[in-house]
Amino acid sequence: MTGLSTGDVRGVVLAGGESTRFGEENKALAHFAGEPLIARVVSALRGTTGSAPLLAARSAERADELHPVLPPLPTISDDTDFEGPIAGLVAAAEAVSTPWIVVTGCDMPLVSEQAVQVLLDHATRDVDAVVPDDSGHLEPLFGAYRTAAVRKYRSNVAPSAGPQRLLDELATVRTLSTDSYPVLGRAITNVNTKAELETLSETMVLDGHVR
Repeated sequence: MTGLSTGDVRGVVLAGGESTRFGEENKALAHFAGEPLIARVVSALRGTTGSAPLLAARSAERADELHPVLPPLPTISDDTDFEGPIAGLVAAAEAVSTPWIVVTGCDMPLVSEQAVQVLLDHATRDVDAVVPDDSGHLEPLFGAYRTAAVRKYRSNVAPSAGPQRLLDELATVRTLSTDSYPVLGRAITNVNTKAELETLSETMVLDGHVR
């Protein structure tokens, strides 16, 4: 199986969420293993794709909150035709010149270069997207997408629909079991509250898995 070369793909960090369950603090700026969550996913995407990922934010003001903890990144605003994380995914597909994008949410502290590479290794010309399958639950917010397919099918997705609806529209989606690829199971772990982040931090330290 032949996957993507670095020139074929652009990383995208989805950072448009309100993070209302996290309290007043911006969740993307919360620390895990000594780093802001968003800085960790930016590093993983950059290390795998060889270029600075796009930062997809709800607004310029939102992006300005994040830039101080990040290296210089190109920034795009979420597509106003959509709500939620799909707005950033669609905006990125319209903005890039690469045939593929690989996206991750900013609240996935265990995303790694190895996990991103697994997605890219399975992104072949006969599929429109590659996403993890965790016991029958697909995770669209950590996946590789053919940009032409997203552009083609975006009009079939309702403004308030989630990214799972986009997967339903795409002609061919390759799913990768987290049982077969445990690194993907780790990568799709997300945090919604401070308590979840604290528990994850304690668990990973005990297991010796935090880098």
